[in-house]
Amino acid sequence: MKIRRRVKTNREERRGVDESFRLIFGRKAVVFQHSNSMFFISNNHPAMLNYIWIGLIAIGVLVAVGNDVKDEVQNTYRNGIPLDAAFTIEKATTGQQAKWEGELVMSAAAFNEFYGIKTAASEIRQPAVVSKDASGQSTIVLTIGTSTPAQWQEMAKSATSKDRLMGTVQSMQINA
Repeated sequence: MKIRRRVKTNREERRGVDESFRLIFGRKAVVFQHSNSMFFISNNHPAMLNYIWIGLIAIGVLVAVGNDVKDEVQNTYRNGIPLDAAFTIEKATTGQQAKWEGELVMSAAAFNEFYGIKTAASEIRQPAVVSKDASGQSTIVLTIGTSTPAQWQEMAKSATSKDRLMGTVQSMQINA
């Protein structure tokens, strides 16, 4: 008894694979052929990934809004509340523009009381620049560094420029 086995030619094998790819792509799946076996990766639910991304974006937006609302309600950064401090002038104004460079000096007790914390142990000495524009409005710019109190460093992270804080000077008295 003879056993005959028909061997496919390369052309017949290629045609079979091509037909398999055509059928599989019609169902939105991918076929890989390795030796004599085929692997199928189905892609029947492409919209599911979109729902996952939409969910992640929505969660991110809700967390950000929640943090902002919490900061506004608790007034964590004491926005709009005047901070009493001394300013020592190191470099006086020159020319047309009124501008003073120096240090903002504040006791640790006053800083802790203002922010309702107990982290400052020593006197706060922060480099700053006070400038007065033509309308008489004065602003102060604090340069943030490694010696800056953690509360101000956290505030600077949320500011437009990460290395400084800006504020409005409500009143200023210069003593000679």
